[in-house]
Amino acid sequence: MKNSSLKSLKLPFTGLLLMLGAAAITACGDDDDDNGGSPNTNDEGSSSFVISGDQEGTASGTSNLRNAEVGFGSGQYRLTLNIGAPGFGAIVMNSGLLDAPFDIQENTVYVLGTFGDVDLGEADLYVAYMTDDFNYLPVETEGTLEFSDITANRAEGVFEFSLSATDNFAGGEVRSVTVTDGTFSAVIQ
Repeated sequence: MKNSSLKSLKLPFTGLLLMLGAAAITACGDDDDDNGGSPNTNDEGSSSFVISGDQEGTASGTSNLRNAEVGFGSGQYRLTLNIGAPGFGAIVMNSGLLDAPFDIQENTVYVLGTFGDVDLGEADLYVAYMTDDFNYLPVETEGTLEFSDITANRAEGVFEFSLSATDNFAGGEVRSVTVTDGTFSAVIQ
């Protein structure tokens, strides 16, 4: 009696697996949708901004976003937005260490500050800016970041900030820059 009931369950279950497999194959066809499809491993994202102060110019480059656990099994999370601009260096915007992934919301303005500001709860993200000849360790930062569109594979938005920084590797020299008209279309990693 047991065998006949198992056989009657086996046939519908096998049919269900075949239907699910066919649906998965059909769904995995060509997907040209940049925002909703599978991540493009060749896509480095895009960014642009205008910088003034101790460095001047208009920059464009790459961008990626991580909202992941820091270290294997640490239980601590960090949001990191990386902006790479050849000839202008790199901008990194980080959250502090969190107990869960950063809650990214569209059309919400996030306050940018220094690491100490984030630690004190006075800013959402801190900014680091590095160039070929100067590693900016901000002593003062003011700015904003806003995500305008978020999908499974991409986050887009705008940013601007001003910072004054010392470079401990360059004898404590102080520099200031202002970044305006910042845009990004970051690949989510």
